[in-house]
Amino acid sequence: MFDRRVLTRLCALLCVLALALVHAPARAAAASQEPAQQPEQLSSPFQSPREVMESFVQAFQYFESRNEKDLVPASRTLYIEAPRDQRERVAKRLVQERFLRIFDRVVRLDPSEFDDAATVAGKDVSITTLRRSVPPEVSIDIVFERAPGGGWLIARETVQQADALWAKVSSLDPLPEFAASHAASPAELLRSVVPPTLQGGGIWLEPYQWLGLVALIVLSVVVERLMVLLLRPLTRKLSSSDGLLIDVKLLHDFERPVGAIFLGLVFLAGLPVLDLAQGPRGALDIAASFVIAVASVWAAYRLVDVVCWNLEQRAARTENKFDDMLVPLLRRTLKVLVVVVGLVFIASRLTDQLWHVLAGLSIGSLAIGFAAKDSIENLFGTFTVLLDNPFKLGDLVKVSDIEGTVEQVGFRSTRIRTAEDSLITVPNSRFIGSHVENFGARRRRRVRTLLSLTYETPPEKLQAFCEGVRELIRKHPYAAQDVYHVWLANWGASSLDVEFVCFISTTDFATFLRERHRLYLDVLRLAAQLRVSFAYPTQTVWHASAEGVQHPDNPRTAAEAVAQGRASARTVTDASLAHLGGQQPPLVRFDPADPDAIGG
Repeated sequence: MFDRRVLTRLCALLCVLALALVHAPARAAAASQEPAQQPEQLSSPFQSPREVMESFVQAFQYFESRNEKDLVPASRTLYIEAPRDQRERVAKRLVQERFLRIFDRVVRLDPSEFDDAATVAGKDVSITTLRRSVPPEVSIDIVFERAPGGGWLIARETVQQADALWAKVSSLDPLPEFAASHAASPAELLRSVVPPTLQGGGIWLEPYQWLGLVALIVLSVVVERLMVLLLRPLTRKLSSSDGLLIDVKLLHDFERPVGAIFLGLVFLAGLPVLDLAQGPRGALDIAASFVIAVASVWAAYRLVDVVCWNLEQRAARTENKFDDMLVPLLRRTLKVLVVVVGLVFIASRLTDQLWHVLAGLSIGSLAIGFAAKDSIENLFGTFTVLLDNPFKLGDLVKVSDIEGTVEQVGFRSTRIRTAEDSLITVPNSRFIGSHVENFGARRRRRVRTLLSLTYETPPEKLQAFCEGVRELIRKHPYAAQDVYHVWLANWGASSLDVEFVCFISTTDFATFLRERHRLYLDVLRLAAQLRVSFAYPTQTVWHASAEGVQHPDNPRTAAEAVAQGRASARTVTDASLAHLGGQQPPLVRFDPADPDAIGG
């Protein structure tokens, strides 16, 4: 049942407990010499020592009812400097295990005897001596003091001497009036069966308490292993995704901290049986609470992996790539949140000054906020990527001067694989102020170029060439039929430029290159058949002769020039629009069944 991991865990726990016990006397001495720094001003609802003891009289009902609610009023009577939740927890333990046991062996409490008060060393105090009413004679002093925030409490000195007072009367039987209702606690039952040779003496603890600690640790480890074995089938069943069993290593990493939680809880629950003194008991409480706190944070951290593994399996079965991008980001965000909250939670288990810790975190977070301005911008950039969804994993994008395929979206940055196969990490803050061009969202790819023809090309040949290129587009298997343009666009320095625009209906880059290549070759073949020449940059040097610059038909007057120009233009226009029958040219529209629909 005990493998190497269990033994390692057992040794680690023993080391933690040993260190806690070694430092317990020093902590107790320091606490008795200097008052702890108060996280809040301590106050009391009791206006006199008599009201304080009236709460203790009510607390004696606990012996009969065993209801811890009866301990709550009495737990508010002790002067303990700590946050409220810790103060109530420690005070209830002291009332239950010490003061009620002390009082039922000394005297029946009469609240009217606790009204005298005086000023001692600048403090309002009240000291009452209680004497045992039956032999053997025993007396104890109960000191009260006024709380800083008002009201009366049992003084710190009396609280700190609770173990000494209990040692003074623990060997006595309860008073006859309490004997009937008094039920021995587990700690008293254990002490009654332990041989006297194992009681008293010892280093820090009595011998039987050392043996009890070892037995309690062994019991905790056994319970931990049993609980893990019992919970493993349930955890595996809950973590399965549509018949896919969770990874064994992932499940094992989650079971280990859960087992450590059970180990700490069992150990913490068994501590009262050992009847430890206040110093060692407080140190062991802190040690066990620390183990539980660390194990809880560890379990929550591993639970994130288990949950996100399940989400990854579900996201892999969907066509939406947004899920694949969201799950890794969710894992990182939850882990950061678990670590931050876990550190605060662990600090609350180790120190009584939780509010000071939180205040320090608040001031520190403000300073970190100024220092981590870029990180905060990246965080908002991450939200922009998630909410706006400008791209998904696998898309080809261009951000400023960076172009590549999106491989991973992280908490702070996005990784893009470029065409050179290099990996670029882009801070997510750039997605807030930069334009993101998503090539992966294109439905098709555009072809746009200029077909430059020589100036010697006749207008009719130019018209035939343009219409031939349009027919090539209409016959091309990948060319889009809903929009394409082939028109004379410009008079270049050495050519007539025909603008050629169409779309290839594919998003695959390799297919686009192949089909554009096919279309360009068809254009070259068409030009060869029509005997149309493509131009290239040239310069012609012309030496004019006297006859070459003569214009016999040169108009003689300005009015004759205007009339001649208008007549020539009417002749050209009438020939160009003759096929329209005098109607206005229609709008350009694309109909694969009617090639002439685009107009001309």
